[in-house]
Amino acid sequence: MPHVTLNMVARKAGVSKTTASLVLNGKADRLNIASGTQERVKQIAKELNYQPGHFNPGRLNGKTGIIGVVASQFSSYPNNLWFNHVVTILQLNKYVAIPILLREETRTLNNIVAADGYLLLDEKAVSLFEKVKNSDTKAICCGFQTEKEDFKCIHPNWRDMVNEMVAALYQYNRKAIGLVTKDSQKISTQTIINTYRENYCDRFDIQENICYISENQYTSEAIAKACMSLVDKGVNGVIFESGDMVQKALLERNIRQLLTTRKVLFACYGERPEFNVFEQDGLLIIPENIEAMAQETVNNVLKKTT
Repeated sequence: MPHVTLNMVARKAGVSKTTASLVLNGKADRLNIASGTQERVKQIAKELNYQPGHFNPGRLNGKTGIIGVVASQFSSYPNNLWFNHVVTILQLNKYVAIPILLREETRTLNNIVAADGYLLLDEKAVSLFEKVKNSDTKAICCGFQTEKEDFKCIHPNWRDMVNEMVAALYQYNRKAIGLVTKDSQKISTQTIINTYRENYCDRFDIQENICYISENQYTSEAIAKACMSLVDKGVNGVIFESGDMVQKALLERNIRQLLTTRKVLFACYGERPEFNVFEQDGLLIIPENIEAMAQETVNNVLKKTT
């Protein structure tokens, strides 16, 4: 039995392939396609025993129906988490998600995949992507802020994040709060530092206790040393800039002991699988609403492609 195509249905019904696709995928009412035309297309499809494939809105009007998900690596937990969420949401919208691993030697996107839009999972990917993107390329950053004006960014509200961590520590009567953060001018880092100063130190008239970790000394030993220096100053609650920073700190035995023997609580934003064994031992985790951020990201990239 010959395979019946959408083009065969459209030809016999006397309509365009696009019209037939819209009718058979339940989209005709939005475009005011006549009811008689709809019935004719459906009847012809039934007579020919046509089995429609998945409706792919991106392939109308010359689109590919593909969204590229770009990263400098996919093995890190945040990138992997974001990738899984956006892929699931794109599939629900009948779009195909293609992972694109960018490396320094990448010269052009066209040699990799042509897509209607791109989602960038990390800051290194932004720098690499900027070198190869076309002028009209649509791209959105997932979960972080870049200073590049060409990119829209969907990310956590870092002010709310710090306020939630301070409130959580206060709830456990940890009112001498310090901050461990990278020594960076990034928007996210500076927002976290300023919020800690304004909404904790200034508000309660408390001297700031901040330890900075330089990029070239971003090791578990350096983070642990910074944390211990805060505790030696009387801090009993420590806010970490990121979950990755806590993960590194917990590699050090003295930090793990600190959670149980010194009655110090740690607070961070964003879960990690490694945290499960520590949740009851002094680690307060403010959950990310990554589902909502991923949905907003996909909504934005699909809006840009239509």
